[in-house]
Amino acid sequence: GVGVAEELLDRFGKFGSPVEILLAIAKLRVLARKVGVSEIVQQGKVIRFAPLELPESRILRLNRLYPGTQVRATVRSIQVPAPLTALVNGQVLKNQALLDWITDLFNQVFEDELKGTP
Repeated sequence: GVGVAEELLDRFGKFGSPVEILLAIAKLRVLARKVGVSEIVQQGKVIRFAPLELPESRILRLNRLYPGTQVRATVRSIQVPAPLTALVNGQVLKNQALLDWITDLFNQVFEDELKGTP
């Protein structure tokens, strides 16, 4: 079937960056909902995901892929170091780049749950 983005593109032509970001946010919300996450918040140089309870195997994968991740089991959340534009004096990624990074995190850490998700 044809997705919403394809229908919008067909009807209105190429859309700009704000529309692309809104569509990326909508897709990210679908991914988050599939794994039970309702909150994704940037707090300084970390991204917090909640509520989230992970088995030990998933925590190991998360720490291997995203070193420095902190699992807060008591408050059912994880804090992942935010992606930076550079290793030294880098700024936290923003907009589409940050959305893409979070989407990649979900796809890598929750690949089993998200199989078949466009």
